[in-house]
Amino acid sequence: MRNIKMKGLISVALLLYTTVYAYSAELVNASWSAGSNVAGATTTYTFTYQAVTASPYYAFNTIFPAGFSCTGLSDVTITIDGNAVALSGASSAGGAVIQLRLMDPTLMASGSNVVVTVLVTNASSSGTKSWNCIRTATSSGAIIDEISAPSPIVLVPPVPNAPVATFTSSVTTTGFKAFWNTVASATSYRLDLSTTSDFSAIVPAYNDFNVGNAFSYTLTGLSPGTIYYYRLRATNISGTSGNSNMISDTTNKAAASVILTNLSKVYDGTSKTPGANTSPSGLAITYTYNGSSTPPVNAGSYAVVGTVNDPTYQGSASGTMVIAKSTASVSIANLTQAYDGSPKAVTALTSPSGLAVDFTYDGSSTAPTAIGSYTVNGTINDVNYQGTVSGTLVITQGNATVTLSGLSATYDGSAKAVTVVTSPSGLSFSVTYNGSSTLPINAGTYTVVATINDSQYQGSATSTLVISKASATIMLGHLTAVYDGSAKPAVASTLPSGLSVSLTYDGIAAAPLNAGTYNVVATINDANYQGSYSGALMISKADAQIMLSDLSAQYDGACKQVMISTNPSNLTVGVTYDGSTAAPSGEGSYQVVATINHPNYQGMTSGQLIISSTTATIASVTGEVKIYPNPVADFVNVETSSLLKQLQLIDAEGTVVISKPSQSAAETLDVRTLKKGAYLLIVESASGKSCYHVVLN
Repeated sequence: MRNIKMKGLISVALLLYTTVYAYSAELVNASWSAGSNVAGATTTYTFTYQAVTASPYYAFNTIFPAGFSCTGLSDVTITIDGNAVALSGASSAGGAVIQLRLMDPTLMASGSNVVVTVLVTNASSSGTKSWNCIRTATSSGAIIDEISAPSPIVLVPPVPNAPVATFTSSVTTTGFKAFWNTVASATSYRLDLSTTSDFSAIVPAYNDFNVGNAFSYTLTGLSPGTIYYYRLRATNISGTSGNSNMISDTTNKAAASVILTNLSKVYDGTSKTPGANTSPSGLAITYTYNGSSTPPVNAGSYAVVGTVNDPTYQGSASGTMVIAKSTASVSIANLTQAYDGSPKAVTALTSPSGLAVDFTYDGSSTAPTAIGSYTVNGTINDVNYQGTVSGTLVITQGNATVTLSGLSATYDGSAKAVTVVTSPSGLSFSVTYNGSSTLPINAGTYTVVATINDSQYQGSATSTLVISKASATIMLGHLTAVYDGSAKPAVASTLPSGLSVSLTYDGIAAAPLNAGTYNVVATINDANYQGSYSGALMISKADAQIMLSDLSAQYDGACKQVMISTNPSNLTVGVTYDGSTAAPSGEGSYQVVATINHPNYQGMTSGQLIISSTTATIASVTGEVKIYPNPVADFVNVETSSLLKQLQLIDAEGTVVISKPSQSAAETLDVRTLKKGAYLLIVESASGKSCYHVVLN
């Protein structure tokens, strides 16, 4: 075997261990990995060497240390100059030789770089592991290259993995027991204990504290009611692992005593809480009331549990808090009520308002109905208030409604009664009219009082009965009269007859004298009848006579007025001459109209005023008019040179006694029936109009 000079010690990082080994052969490179010191663990190891002789038969031939095994072809791979090669061979149990052959021996040349990778299983977890050689050989088994381990290989454990903290138990006020999973190859464990989760406040006594090679440790000397956090690290001769996970637990709180106080309250609408004394003093307390955390408001009894609310102390106490009802004031209303057949309950007025009150009436809870007096006792029925009251309920006669109708009537000679309706209906009553029970007959106004007469009800109504006067008919007579200087009263008659009637004439009671039209109002004056009638009384003016004289005059250039006289005498008369009030002066015929102007007399007359020349014949502008004979007895002849149109003969009073139209040049007038006297003849022709005096003998 070729001696290979020792190059030194090589340290290789392992999964769980570091193996220290020595070689007596020259290696290109070697990297060993030994299995874990835990039974059943698997590990790979590799090494590289340079072949010296070509065409070896065995590429790999070794004896494994005791306690390790390799299954052969499935656990070993070989590359030559970077190329994977096919192998055949056999394997045996740990401690035996394993031989692997190249399927193609020509691949192994002198100087080839060989890399061997082996997966091994540790069958035993203890003992020192010794390695034999690794070598290549010829087909006859002669060793060609050999790498040997001249001294035992000592297994140095790797730095252990971090342990796993698991749980705690046995918690007290000053400590608890911590547990963790052990780590293979660990020889002891270091523990940190902190009051913060980031381990910024580590408890000095447990700062990197060595708890030995154990899986639990009881922590002591801790504060009560405090949260603690712990973690661990595994150690061995190779070093210390990283930190484990963190586990926390809280020490039990210390016992405190609690005494509940102030358990008696009175309801006032606010929530009620008790007090508490603690030892040690000043500890915060939380309360429950019948299991609820809400402080009660209403009156009642409450099971109170007071519990210490402190990070260091614990304790509780139980008691009963009683909230007594508050006293409320109560009074009774409606102590006087009127009977109506229904129960009469009183009304309670409370302060505060709206509280329920239970009443009894002479000891019964049923409200009475009948008229009478009842002792009333009231008791407040409320969860939060109490109070009582007493009084006397008096049920008086019920108030009945009385309705009066038939309050208007008209006189007809019979008695008039009003209609009375009661509510409730059918009650007995009495009625008076102006204080008398006798029914009235005559027209007038009567005060009617209807009064209930009943043992259970009372009531009355007052109104007014009006018996109107009956209508009577009035007839007026003597509504026309002629002025004669005496009063002219109208005459009234009635139906029914004989009723008194008053008359006014334009509002005046005195009958008028003078002519005119008067508004007559006739009004019945009777206790039982009424009626009126209006009419017009007309007193006509009396007829008076007007006499005209001096109706003919000779022209002399002066104004000629007729003479007027009246009967009765001295009446005022207005006169016009052809419609003018001025007396004429020139020759001609003038229509004279005389009219009486008097408040009580009337009359009018007319005539012709003739102002003539001294001759009987008047020449017209176209010829002459001839009148003959004159004086005349029977007939008057009129001739003219032109055609006549109209002839008029007017007597001395101005009355036209003959009017004769004509269309000839000559006409004859018959005057035989006329009175003797002077007349005026008016001749109207185509040539003009002229007038003449004619005398009848």
